[in-house]
Amino acid sequence: MSTASPVPVARPRTPLALYALTIGAFGIGTTEFVIMGLLMQVAADLQVTIAAAGLLISGYALGVFVGAPLLTAATSRMPRKAALVALMVVFTLGNLACALAPDYTWLMVARVVTSLAHGTFFGVGAVVATGLVAEDRKASAISIMFTGLTVATLLGVPAGAWLGLHFGWRSTFWAVVAIGVLATAVIAALVPRDRAGQPPISMREEVKVLVRVQVLLGLLATVVGYAGVFAVFTYIQPILTRITGFADSAVSPILLVFGVGMIAGNLIGGKLADRRLVPTLLGSLAVLALVLGLMTFALHSKPAAVLFTGLLGAAAFATVAPLQLRVLRKAEGGGQSLASSFNIAAFNLGNAIGAWLGGAVIDHGPGLAAVTWVAALVTVLGLAIAAWSVRLDRHPRVSRRPVHGTVAIVLLAGAAFATTPAQANEAPDRPAWTATWTASPQPLWEGDFALPVNVPGSLWNQTVRQVARVSVGGDRVRVRLSNEYGTTPLHVGAARIALAGDGVATVPGSSRALTFGGKASITIPPGAPAVSDPVALDVAALASLSVSLYLPRPTAVSTFHWDARQTAYVMAGDQVAADAPVPDSTLSARVFLTSILVERAAPTRTVVALGDSITDGATATMDADTRWPDFLAERLVDDDIAVLNAGISGGRLLRDKMGSNALARFERDVLAQPGIAAVIVLIGINDISWNAMVFAPHDDPVAATEVIAGYRQLIARAKLHGVRIVGATLLPFGGALQDTPMAGYFSAEKEQVRQAVNRWIRDSGEFDAVVDFDAVMRDPARPSRLLPAYDSGDHLHPGDAGNQAMAEAIDIDALLGSH
Repeated sequence: MSTASPVPVARPRTPLALYALTIGAFGIGTTEFVIMGLLMQVAADLQVTIAAAGLLISGYALGVFVGAPLLTAATSRMPRKAALVALMVVFTLGNLACALAPDYTWLMVARVVTSLAHGTFFGVGAVVATGLVAEDRKASAISIMFTGLTVATLLGVPAGAWLGLHFGWRSTFWAVVAIGVLATAVIAALVPRDRAGQPPISMREEVKVLVRVQVLLGLLATVVGYAGVFAVFTYIQPILTRITGFADSAVSPILLVFGVGMIAGNLIGGKLADRRLVPTLLGSLAVLALVLGLMTFALHSKPAAVLFTGLLGAAAFATVAPLQLRVLRKAEGGGQSLASSFNIAAFNLGNAIGAWLGGAVIDHGPGLAAVTWVAALVTVLGLAIAAWSVRLDRHPRVSRRPVHGTVAIVLLAGAAFATTPAQANEAPDRPAWTATWTASPQPLWEGDFALPVNVPGSLWNQTVRQVARVSVGGDRVRVRLSNEYGTTPLHVGAARIALAGDGVATVPGSSRALTFGGKASITIPPGAPAVSDPVALDVAALASLSVSLYLPRPTAVSTFHWDARQTAYVMAGDQVAADAPVPDSTLSARVFLTSILVERAAPTRTVVALGDSITDGATATMDADTRWPDFLAERLVDDDIAVLNAGISGGRLLRDKMGSNALARFERDVLAQPGIAAVIVLIGINDISWNAMVFAPHDDPVAATEVIAGYRQLIARAKLHGVRIVGATLLPFGGALQDTPMAGYFSAEKEQVRQAVNRWIRDSGEFDAVVDFDAVMRDPARPSRLLPAYDSGDHLHPGDAGNQAMAEAIDIDALLGSH
């Protein structure tokens, strides 16, 4: 008896038309995100700020949300194939306009025009894709179309950014134009026409479907469920660098892992949704929430962080096909195009809300480390909405019931415009205060120390005028005074600020009275600082300001900055308002003045230089602003980045004397600065060298391990605050101070400790970045000594040329994490 062999069932082939839609999705995905990698080139070419260039992203996102319903309505009576071709023509012409844009306004308009086709293409494309395949392959068809978007993120965007970097940003848009032409051609050739006799759906029918309870719940599940993804992904670079500790150069390869996860998750989600839509919908959202929650812990391990970055990509895009198909299923029996397009807009709305939420958590909530678990909670809310929708499936009459009128649409649109991009960009448009100059306060030391304090024991009925060069400018100004080391109240009878002229003089007409709580005078309690009220004064970047304080009562100089490298002037009586007073004496120190702040139209990133006398500028030319942080400020002035000098001559990392140790003052001098983005740490040479010489004859020698332990504390505290910390190698000091009463500062044993510390700074990888001042400043013939051209003469401190070389040696991208 013979047995018949089973007849194999041929697996249906994927229609070529689906791949035509994929090409269109690839072009759209590339043009949407590639601008992120071209911001600096666009800003430089069109002579706008980077922040203004960033608005090209916001404008595109807003255009997607607005364009989806508008173009869907405009094309509602067109055959769907014709609509897709028309949308790709709009997309191609929009990118052509971007490539030819003569100025920023033209480029913004072109970007918005391009974006109008985005939402409608994916919305109509999803309907067409599901119509090309059998019922059990509809979710896979959607995922195949969206593969174009995921591949664009993985390959198209990096390729476009590379093209723009090497051949100009316009070349990228020309390449996208070519993709658009290709997509238009293959869609016209391969996508079948609508079935004969199929009547067009009226806009009224489309709207009736859109306001069904289940359709709106599907849209809401998409918005909320997907918001958690971009709450994390928008800030993935600082998360990976500041929490996990990756170098900036590692972020791009890790994002490739995310991209691979996106492609895999997108296809897997489509396959599973074809088998069982509802379990896949709920399961994918649950997995996404779980991945986001577990990332909170995984980010503290580098291998786990890489793994979970890939899992986030997979989990995020596994939700796309089921969310889209769920909306299409609930729109059956009527017009699906508008509902489908609105769901594409819902994804973008979720992206914008997520980005805003992540920023709010960082700036106004528990901080960067909390973003992942907050995102997980948001996704859980999206899961709850989806579960509620599934529960309503048991009540078909309720499921298809419309929400009254078009209130639902108004509410959805209102929520979108309230959240994107105006609210997302609200913080950058709000004026903000930033420190533009600082001098770290010090207490007086006892008379048995080797160096004099160089200030009078008291000031009485005298005016002290102090000059400071700022880093960034602003429209309003205020000052910070300090009585932090005083034991009695500090009474300031009057204070003024003005643009500095030559020497003691101020620019006529620029003087402004400073008030404190509306009063002309202030009494500052012992141990406290005081900040003046804002006053209008147009301060340019790198301008010099003059701050005058009148001290009417006998005042002990208890809080000062020993080495100002700037002349201060002392006059009898109240001369704060005098443009050109005649000084009775001068000081080389600063008294009571610790900070100048300016108000700017937008928050400013701040870099702090934390160090000792090398940073303080001990041998820089007086009144010339030639410390190395001064030269760094000049390099960063065009980027609107504030540079603050937190150097203290004689300062040490671990011990007090000429000021508090760096561990003790790190919070005040660094972490408390508004807008702090990065700190450069160059301190430790005094810890190594002060023992066995006149400065600290009874101190025990400090081992390299002790210095390294101190650095690790600074690193840990910086990372807790999301601040980038850059380690600087200690400069050569062979022969330092050898012909002075401070002989003994250098020895072979101390040099060994310096070398050990520098090896750790270079090789440990614990700092976010390293600037190798030792390599820049050493004499190749005698590596333990400064290069003669950079030596001030004492073999410890650089001269002006050395200070400039130090500032030039700093890699700005490494400093700010911009790689």
